[in-house]
Amino acid sequence: AVKCTRLGFRLAVLPLAPRYGKILLTAIAASEGMDDHIIGHACGIVAALSVGNLTCWETIAGGPDDVADEPSAGMSELARVQIEARARLLEAQRKEAPRWSLLRDDAEGLLWLMGGYSWAVQAGEEAAEQFCQANRVNHRQISEAHSLMQQLGELLKRRLALESIGTKLELPIRLKPPTSAQSLKLRECITSGLIDHVAVAC
Repeated sequence: AVKCTRLGFRLAVLPLAPRYGKILLTAIAASEGMDDHIIGHACGIVAALSVGNLTCWETIAGGPDDVADEPSAGMSELARVQIEARARLLEAQRKEAPRWSLLRDDAEGLLWLMGGYSWAVQAGEEAAEQFCQANRVNHRQISEAHSLMQQLGELLKRRLALESIGTKLELPIRLKPPTSAQSLKLRECITSGLIDHVAVAC
């Protein structure tokens, strides 16, 4: 007979895809012994990934660090004009690139967006809309992600009795930039949840 593991029973408590549920459970376990836990940050990451399409800004090519080709001798006039036009577009893109697009990876970008919006929305709807316009963010999508982040925090606090294990999660969640130690732990949680762990008998 197939038996559910202890992790499986804990995941069943959370109305989430197993991968996202594991990220949260791993974050709770990783927060033991930390002065500043990462549970709120994990809720933000999971909410952003669940909703998706938070941004409305696309790069022209590979990204802000992309380098345009240099015109060379013997090149046709059309090719030269195309290269020069692309170089101008890339330069304009670098100047107007939102801050989140310049961070190290998607995890940092999503946390920056979720954290910034969580503080902006505290100041009112107008401030939240200004944040979205300034940072090329889909207002409806990030508003939904923000609401989901708060719901996840309430769910974890209620169903997993966080305070009984000495972890206090303040609600509503307002994310602060993670420390280097927190960032490392968060990446471990994301890796644990999103990457399959499969044992193969040889």
